[in-house]
Amino acid sequence: MAVMLKGRLVASNQYDSAEPVRLRFELTNDGDEDLYVLKWYTPLEGLNSDCLTVLRNGRTKVPYDGPMAKRGNPGPDDYVLIPAGQTVVADVDVSESYAVSKPADYQVELNIPALERVPAPSAADKSAVLAQAKSAPHLEALTGGGTQFTVRKGPLQLPTRGQAARTVSESMSKAKEADSSTGAAGRAAGPLPPNFIGGTASQRAQATKAHTDGFSLCEAALASLANDARYKEWFGAYTAARFKKVKAVYTNIRDRMRTVTFTYDLSGAGCKSGWFAYTHKGDTRIWFCGNFWTAPATGTDSKAGTVVHEHSHSDANTDDLAYGQTNARALAAGQPDQAVRNADNYEYYAGG
Repeated sequence: MAVMLKGRLVASNQYDSAEPVRLRFELTNDGDEDLYVLKWYTPLEGLNSDCLTVLRNGRTKVPYDGPMAKRGNPGPDDYVLIPAGQTVVADVDVSESYAVSKPADYQVELNIPALERVPAPSAADKSAVLAQAKSAPHLEALTGGGTQFTVRKGPLQLPTRGQAARTVSESMSKAKEADSSTGAAGRAAGPLPPNFIGGTASQRAQATKAHTDGFSLCEAALASLANDARYKEWFGAYTAARFKKVKAVYTNIRDRMRTVTFTYDLSGAGCKSGWFAYTHKGDTRIWFCGNFWTAPATGTDSKAGTVVHEHSHSDANTDDLAYGQTNARALAAGQPDQAVRNADNYEYYAGG
């Protein structure tokens, strides 16, 4: 049976810089079988991932600036059924996650490198079908479907969610450089103690331990980093450039945790179903979500691993391109240039 998913973006011709830039995403199943499609990493879940390519005036790439989340395994509600010949739609506000409020001409296309789909037999339990598919999901790229629009000057420009979060974080955090007079002994110290928003005494204790354990995982990863089988498992075939990138990510995490006071938000604000945590690139605040509290302290998909994952975003500019160990290993084997950008790969190499 032929499988053919096509995506399309639809926009108005013009927006004011003070108004949201709303687009419509259409996903059509032009194949001859019904499909379940994972909403994650697509506009079907809102712009909670870098699923668009946005250009300003045809030349300047506008980076994604929305939440960077560690996710668990998707549940049945994270998939949408698209019958053969049918279309699903979602309206999204591009200005929430991309800085498109600056007056200019914009071109937007889809950037979904691994759309996950599962055949949907007509007489089958949805949960059973999806559970079986988790071991070998069908992944395909979905690009193109572009549109364009102009943003004219208005009374103000809307901040992205990342910009708004960093503004608040900067007013709360007490970033400070390590005292250079302490020399090597000072540099060898552990991470600075974190601040907290919300949470019980027990939750704050768990978060403090995760902060320290995550830092230890990062130091251990740096100490063991070598061109060996474990490196290949999570980052793929060795090249000097990719190895340098991996070392730089862990180094940035370690150094920033030593020199910047981070805030862990335990209120659950902004969390989505299935998330462990989220932050924004360059932020000093990290939100812990529902899956974090049920995770083990250490080990695979743990509290400590979540700290490594989220700090790789905030401290070292990593992305979320694939979730879970199966997909992270596949990324390393087939697309190592993507693996050295993916936060889960850093978490799992470090032992989280």
